[in-house]
This record gives sequence, structure tokens and C-alpha cells, in this order.
Amino acid sequence: MKWCIIALMCMVTTLPAYAQDRFIQLPMFLTCSTKSPVPMLQGQHGELPLLQGAGKIFIPGGQQVGGKMQMLMDPNDGSFTILFLLGNKPEITYCLVMSGQDGEPIAYRGDPL
Repeated sequence: MKWCIIALMCMVTTLPAYAQDRFIQLPMFLTCSTKSPVPMLQGQHGELPLLQGAGKIFIPGGQQVGGKMQMLMDPNDGSFTILFLLGNKPEITYCLVMSGQDGEPIAYRGDPL
């Protein structure tokens, strides 16, 4: 039953996106597993933990799902991964939200960080 709820939740998850002075809903599918991808991301892609914090994913009907966000990044080539974690140890579900490349610090009010 737990997996059915997680699968359904992941299939209907959407995030708001700003376009032409209004919000639209973008459908998202999250790939989730009970096995942590962090060792693979560190070993095969050189990504290291960079950020973590409490986060929420917005789903249809104005509902929110709370969890933990983790971001990993390779300091050499800028590849990165953003994970959303549901549950508590020992039963954590890891969901891949986004992966990308060319990550770099951004300026704060025009000043480099």
C-alpha cells in the first residue's frame, strides 16, 4: 500500500511555473527508490553533498508534501543532482527531482558570492 501511495503521489506531482504573467502547472514524474543514490553519485560522477534543508513539493489541489532536499555537486565540472527525501530512517525514499550540468555560483545583488 505504501508503494501505491508513493507511486500515485509521484505521478501527479506538479510544480508551478511562471509564464506570461500567470502560473501554469507543469506535470512532473519523479523517479524514487528506497536505495540511496548518493554513493553512486559520489563514486561515478564525483558529486559531493552541497546543500540540504527542509522542503516541500506542491501537488494538485493546493496540497504540499513535506520532505528533505539534498543537492550534490561536482566542484570540478559543475554537474549536480537535486534529491527529495521522504520519510525517516531507516525507511527513507529518495526521489530524483533534477540533474544537470554547468552549475556555478550566482551573484548576490551584483556581487560574487
